[in-house]
Amino acid sequence: MLAQPMVQLNDGDIIFRRGKSAVSEAVLSIDPNPIFSHVGIVVFDGTNPMVVHAVPAETEGERNAVKVEPVNRFIALDRASAIAVYRLRESNDHPSISHAAALEALRLARANTPFDTAYDLDTPDKLYCTELVWRAFRKAGMDLAPDPPRKRFLLWSGRYIPPSLLQASPLVERVCC
Repeated sequence: MLAQPMVQLNDGDIIFRRGKSAVSEAVLSIDPNPIFSHVGIVVFDGTNPMVVHAVPAETEGERNAVKVEPVNRFIALDRASAIAVYRLRESNDHPSISHAAALEALRLARANTPFDTAYDLDTPDKLYCTELVWRAFRKAGMDLAPDPPRKRFLLWSGRYIPPSLLQASPLVERVCC
């Protein structure tokens, strides 16, 4: 785990990491404010904090999919060089909306929703990490990125939500790390 202090996590907290993979480097290269390359939503399994996130396979035999894993694994040193936790601002009825967003993210993981290797915001049946967070909060009634920008990168073009767009939302605030 990273040697950084953690706050008391809540359902629906948004947890960012700066990854160490080639995919992370690609994400950072197209983000206008590249601090973090990956994001997920905190959910609780009893008293254990877990992270729901959409990710390409990280190990041999793993699927490209929305998955659930312990927070400690999500922020492990072999995967992350930096982390941050954001949550809805107090004025945004955050407990009920955040909880609903966490439940939606968990539903998408349990449905084995595939990872969107095309990073296409117009395909809700496949998701990339920031799209998962955006769609979960939209379903819960809070749009963290109301007007996703069009991006062009090599041969790809489309609407894309970089991690920094979620971080910059006026509806959230950084609470840790």
